[in-house]
Amino acid sequence: MAITVVNAEAERTDNFADPSTYTLTMTPTTGNSLLVAIYMNGVTFTSLSDSGGNTWVQDFQTTGRAANDMVFYRCQTIGTVPTTLSLDTSANSQPWVAVMEVSGLDATPLNETVAGQSLGLSQTSHSLAYTTAEAGELVFAICDLNSGSSGNSGASGTVVLNPTVDSRFFAYKEVASAETGQIDLTTVDSETIYASLVSYQAAAAAATGASSLIGSNLINSGTGR
Repeated sequence: MAITVVNAEAERTDNFADPSTYTLTMTPTTGNSLLVAIYMNGVTFTSLSDSGGNTWVQDFQTTGRAANDMVFYRCQTIGTVPTTLSLDTSANSQPWVAVMEVSGLDATPLNETVAGQSLGLSQTSHSLAYTTAEAGELVFAICDLNSGSSGNSGASGTVVLNPTVDSRFFAYKEVASAETGQIDLTTVDSETIYASLVSYQAAAAAATGASSLIGSNLINSGTGR
């Protein structure tokens, strides 16, 4: 199986506050999953909740240009469809947020994390490498530019969210075949990018045929396939 991106969006939260609120443009579907990436811009992130009362797990928190700037959260299974997210922080803030609704996540999907890479020194082509990804996986990245340029784009299967934003943007890649790969990015101006990523595994397909275990789903352990 493969992870499918159903919806994706990115924007700043609605208000400069603690907590601050992010209003979803999408209307997610019950049973799917939500993946959230947050760029904090210098304040400490405490917790994430939503208006539907769903359960959230922090997958990764890492350093951008300041400590703990980049945070990744996951709602494994949407129960009550939310309309807003609430971001609790150490002080008033207005973070950047990217939200993806996906289907096909493994039960324990987190595969790899890459922390705070500095990509290039004043150049326009950048690659954020990851160790390995299997076919059907999803790679999700937060990118912070040292100065800021608008109109940034992805290459080699990389999709950029909020590309017109000057200083922070998000990117993802649906992995087509097993690879030791990278997120490929192009910036309009010569930049240094500070970036972090997570990769997620897809659920394995249920076994079929005479030799299969009827009614069983074969799920990845998180380390091998």
